[in-house]
Amino acid sequence: MKTDQSPAPVRRVSRLPLVLIALGAAALGGGFAMHGQKRSQAAPVAAVAERFVSRAQAALDSRGKSLEVPAAEAARLPPLLAAVRDEVDAATFQDAFENEDWWNPFRSRGRVSALVVSGKPLASLFLESPMPVADDLIKRASANKVASGLIKGSGRVYAAAAARLEPAGGQHEGVIILAEVLTQEALTAAALTSGAALGISDGQQLLLAGGPAAQTAALPQLLGQEGAPAGATADYLPFASKQLPGGLWLWAVGAVPLAAPSAVNPLAFVFWGLGAVFVLAGVVVLFRTPTQPLTPAEAPAAALPAKATVIGTGPTAPRVAETHGTSDPRTRKPSGEISVSETMSATAVAVDLREQKPHVLGRYSLLDRIGEGGMAEIFRAILHGAEGFERTLVVKRMHPHLLGLPEAVAQFVDEARLQSGLAHSNIVSVFDFGRAGNDYFLALEYVAGKDLEKVLLRHMSVHGKPLPTPIAMTIIREVLLALEYAHTRVDAKGKPMEIVHRDVSLSNVLVSYAGEVKLSDFGIVKAESRVSKTQMGMVKGNAGYMSPEQARGEAVDARADVFAAGVVAFCCLVGHALYNSKELTPINQILRAAVGPGHTEFSRMDLEMTKLDPELVQVIKQAMAPTVDQRIRSAGEFARMLRPFATASREDISQLMHELFAAEISRDA
Repeated sequence: MKTDQSPAPVRRVSRLPLVLIALGAAALGGGFAMHGQKRSQAAPVAAVAERFVSRAQAALDSRGKSLEVPAAEAARLPPLLAAVRDEVDAATFQDAFENEDWWNPFRSRGRVSALVVSGKPLASLFLESPMPVADDLIKRASANKVASGLIKGSGRVYAAAAARLEPAGGQHEGVIILAEVLTQEALTAAALTSGAALGISDGQQLLLAGGPAAQTAALPQLLGQEGAPAGATADYLPFASKQLPGGLWLWAVGAVPLAAPSAVNPLAFVFWGLGAVFVLAGVVVLFRTPTQPLTPAEAPAAALPAKATVIGTGPTAPRVAETHGTSDPRTRKPSGEISVSETMSATAVAVDLREQKPHVLGRYSLLDRIGEGGMAEIFRAILHGAEGFERTLVVKRMHPHLLGLPEAVAQFVDEARLQSGLAHSNIVSVFDFGRAGNDYFLALEYVAGKDLEKVLLRHMSVHGKPLPTPIAMTIIREVLLALEYAHTRVDAKGKPMEIVHRDVSLSNVLVSYAGEVKLSDFGIVKAESRVSKTQMGMVKGNAGYMSPEQARGEAVDARADVFAAGVVAFCCLVGHALYNSKELTPINQILRAAVGPGHTEFSRMDLEMTKLDPELVQVIKQAMAPTVDQRIRSAGEFARMLRPFATASREDISQLMHELFAAEISRDA
């Protein structure tokens, strides 16, 4: 009797229906857990709104704290102390504040000031007469030497700092007050930081407001509710108030509405629906699985041979990774990945790769991928010409996934057109622009060297300190000369092109092994003649170097590049970034940049740059002034101010590069 050796028909078990049913059960359970829960408003409103207010107060506090140092300097002026000690009359003090040269630094830049001795104002340059009441500020300054905060004026608000006279004059206690009018722009900057519309009131009227228009419009309706618990408007916008010294109140109205309260959480219905779909799909798949014998091919997945995948780190330098599973042929991916359609060993792939030729893009052979940005991949390439002519260049190839976006293509074309018209020894030259097949590319000058960020990091690693001042300032001055050239360009009709780079940073400054300095990457340049236009409010650039007005999405001019160059100079001199923003999300980095450097950053600069020439420190700080009108006016003026400190030669820079990158230079030779 023969025994039938054929496998018995069995139902092929698949994990898919089990996974679907499990997901469905989990979703249904989540829906029932939410059923009947009321969306409590009180707790979220209090937590969210109080957070808004706290952030806003911190931003406003920085305005006053930035005046503490100059107020303390004013309180130590010998002519002032002598006059207080001699008990001169109020008219003499007033005349001195209005006309004496020694008080000029403290009445410039839109500042107002006052002298109060024994509780009596002896001189005031405030816009009101008599001067606003500042008893709380004076009391805190008398006790702590220096204090800052807000002062209520006549229909306006001041950010102010007060400092006790040191040493005190005669038998009388004296305090100097230095203040600036708190503008709507300043409050708007604080609103950006806090994420809410802000208002300052005195309990009777709204003195100042700033932030998103829709939320700002709700502020007048909240007057009279100062000190009440946090709540929500009719549109479910969270709001809260906080009392400030001097009889002022700070209001915050959130920009994002809370969910309306409901008896049942709406998410419960979503979970129920998803659960039902998953369970039904799992049951259908399970019972529609055919009954048939298993075949030898249905071996465990772990027993399948490895499928090699070539992951491109450059057309000529791929690496091999292994994955397991059934054969899955794929097409070329935009990122450079190529999957091998057949199942083969890693050894076979390696042999095949050795036979590959460098990728050709028009007249260029792409050798190795040296970088990548949001717009394009960057390759070192060889240009082939007649009679065996070859030249090493850099080719930027636009990412394939951006080719279908007209705005992205226009921006890439703009970069090529604008940078090709810039012929300067400190700007990376454009040699060619074209299209090969579906690829847009840009051929640029190849700079054999490193970007300034790598130079700084290597110097910190090797020597444990930032770059030498003469070399750092020479590099920055070369960058400024490039910017001045770009900023002052005119078209064929003599009309200013209004070029602004908008992305000056350590990584966009190239230093060659020969000591040359080149400014690169005009990809987001702002110019009057651009095809692609940045919409008002759209922010582009590196937040760590960005001027406050650029971070706020406002119109920018050449002074935005001056600010960024100042930040680059600061980084080179101290060895770290301007803002301590490693743990901040990208949006919070933008919000931080929108406020600009304040008391914290400038105080840190004073501490870290004590060994530098005070005049150089002042130049860098002026370049980084948060307010445009207080900033150095042009890149050319900035370059002239750095001339006494930029004393290194090209040979000096080259010598440093050879010292820091000897191994790389030897390898690339």
